[in-house]
Amino acid sequence: MELGNMIFGHSQAHRTYEIERHIGFEGLLECLFETIAPFKDSCYGVYYENETFFTQPYQWDAECTCGLEEEIDNWCESHKHSEDCYQTLVKKEKLKRGWKYDKETNWLEPPEEWSYDKREKVEDEIYKKYCEKFNLPYPNGCAVHCTCYYDKEFKKLFGNREHDFYCLSRIPNFYYKPTKLEIEWYKYPLRDSYSNQEITLLQFKEIIDDCIRSVKEEYEKKNFYNLTLPFGKYKGEKIIEVAQKDINYLWWIFQKTDIKDPHKECLESFFGERLRGEIFDKIEQKRTGGKYE
Repeated sequence: MELGNMIFGHSQAHRTYEIERHIGFEGLLECLFETIAPFKDSCYGVYYENETFFTQPYQWDAECTCGLEEEIDNWCESHKHSEDCYQTLVKKEKLKRGWKYDKETNWLEPPEEWSYDKREKVEDEIYKKYCEKFNLPYPNGCAVHCTCYYDKEFKKLFGNREHDFYCLSRIPNFYYKPTKLEIEWYKYPLRDSYSNQEITLLQFKEIIDDCIRSVKEEYEKKNFYNLTLPFGKYKGEKIIEVAQKDINYLWWIFQKTDIKDPHKECLESFFGERLRGEIFDKIEQKRTGGKYE
């Protein structure tokens, strides 16, 4: 488990089953990635979707694209803690002690000349003072206590709300449609990974086998394995065979704007980029219901 998750808790509440590392899950997933994109270094994962499953790499700067966070921000802007609330009194005390609002973030910051130890000492004094005043636990929760309507109303409105499935802050890195299995990871496939269902290695192998079968069926149906280059120094040779001797040339061909389907689609697939644009188009659209179909 990552240190951040250990300290602050896991961010995706609907995916609570941790996947054990180094017992075979990673190898199975890598076999799937190699089937999808044999020309790509898939250390971060690949983009792909068909009727059986969906997969995408980790999104480094994933932001809400479904509107929920904007709705929350708007609510927070238009609602404030009451004047006699713990939160309000703590902020007022900090301002008296020298804290100021940062112009860019609008966060309360202590004087720059203060050492870390002094900041901690003064802040603890403030928290302890008002925890005693309201008979609240200290130090647990001392930064987030609320004694007015604000927290209750917020939890009532947003406590059970979830981002739409295609929202970048919600969409998983792997989704198996027949059983609705979701898996997410941090940076690299199955690092600090969680799923929404408890799953054994044998069950996962069966899932990956089905996904690999579905990819091969699609590629065979589209004749990707027998498709030949239409021009260039390897004209007439199978794309899959050219990759074994001159992958850089294929990458150059992939970048060319004049190559047409089905060759373009084949190269996009083998380089792990096909459906990337389509996936992000779906993400940008506000889907009603938030369900993945």
